[in-house]
Amino acid sequence: MSYVVVYRGFRVECDTAEEAQALMDQLRIKSAQQAARERDQPWDLLTKVLSVVKAAGVHGINATDLAEAVGLPSGRSISPKVKVWARLLGDLGFDMDNVMTTKRVGARERRWVPGKRMSAALKKTHANAG
Repeated sequence: MSYVVVYRGFRVECDTAEEAQALMDQLRIKSAQQAARERDQPWDLLTKVLSVVKAAGVHGINATDLAEAVGLPSGRSISPKVKVWARLLGDLGFDMDNVMTTKRVGARERRWVPGKRMSAALKKTHANAG
């Protein structure tokens, strides 16, 4: 008998119940570690994001590549964090749209690009990062 675990669209077959349980435990641990890291280190993540977007320059970077560069699981994981980043930047006296924004580069693609206040915001976030 084989056991099937489906995780984020991937289907994994395990030979034994113990193997399936071990896999599920590992996925839970990694997911919990990721959540804790993101919750405990919002300034570090914001600083990484700003650095990557600044390095991308006027051409920008798409969400998938940005997520990969800063260690997030997928491009879809960026959207929920934008509100937090906007709040953090607001606490420093910056408007998110002046620090970084998205621009449409095709019918279906948007890219994150630096704004005119990127350098100043990056300096302040470095001071708050652990």
